[in-house]
Amino acid sequence: MIEALLAAPARLGAVRLLAVDGPSGAGKSTLAARIAAGLRARGCRTELVSTDAFATWDDPVSWWPQLVDGVLKPLANGVEGAYRRMDWTGGAPRPGELVR
Repeated sequence: MIEALLAAPARLGAVRLLAVDGPSGAGKSTLAARIAAGLRARGCRTELVSTDAFATWDDPVSWWPQLVDGVLKPLANGVEGAYRRMDWTGGAPRPGELVR
């Protein structure tokens, strides 16, 4: 998978994007972390953005514009993206730290 990603042309500005999808409990986070570690081991600058940083139990899907506007569009335009990670401490989730 890493070889295929590195062989593919960048399509998000100068950035290559790999999305890992699947049902809850399927191992997406584990797979994504292993891929990111493998890319870093090859000297690739790699960031892992998990949907867990956006989604909440009450609002599991309408977070998508935050990812598009805060991360994907800036990267496509060659600038740094940013988003607020959901803070789950204290029970109910609320916007937390700014991640750049």
